[in-house]
Amino acid sequence: MDFIQSLAVFPEDLTTVQIYSLILVSFLTCFFSGIIGIGGGLILLAFYATVLPITAVIPIHGFLQFWNNLWRAILTRDYHAPILRSFFLGFIVGTGISMVFVVNLSAPVLQLSIGAFVLYSVFGKIPALSKRYLFLGSTISMILSFIIGGTAPLIAALLNSFSLETKPFISTLALVLAFQHGLKVITLGYLGFDFLEYLFFMICAISAGMIGTYFGVMIMFKLANDFLTRLVKIALILLALRLIFLGLTSFSFS
Repeated sequence: MDFIQSLAVFPEDLTTVQIYSLILVSFLTCFFSGIIGIGGGLILLAFYATVLPITAVIPIHGFLQFWNNLWRAILTRDYHAPILRSFFLGFIVGTGISMVFVVNLSAPVLQLSIGAFVLYSVFGKIPALSKRYLFLGSTISMILSFIIGGTAPLIAALLNSFSLETKPFISTLALVLAFQHGLKVITLGYLGFDFLEYLFFMICAISAGMIGTYFGVMIMFKLANDFLTRLVKIALILLALRLIFLGLTSFSFS
């Protein structure tokens, strides 16, 4: 009982305002993702990178996104499970490469990398990739997932080659991302990240995210997706610019 009570605490390095804002953002981003299928995870990543210790951002983001995407796949229940096998080998190889070659990057480098990736996801365009590039693309996406955290735009580009309808696309994307994030979390835990320190906070954030996903999926196709998409893009741009500013400032004073 004492052990359980010791886990039911928030991290000491976070203020009450920060904790509530992180949980609220988990709800909102899952709500957006439940409706439009993509974008929420990147907002979560960008916002968390401005609040959490930078070394904890990718592990915690991965943990939350594993459960968020798995829950979205369960709620939509229109995924094509065989597609997961198409990504499996690339994810395994990408994880192996990351364990050998991906080193701990400095905080400014991580902030600049995540900020630049988020901006590219808004203004750039990853073309739909042929199925013949699936192994290479899934391998690269797994490596990038360890460095910048979220690779949903790349996974979405790979999924486009299967010509799925909107709802199966959203559901299958969620299933593939859940597998990718789950594999990453297991690996980071094996490499030494202490998830127990943030466990109670992550449970709260996951619970908020599940509620947000539920409401988002329930009203899928009933809201103006164009408006929500623009809103997501504005939030991504602002958060990315803040991350880049923080990274450049850190370099200037280091």
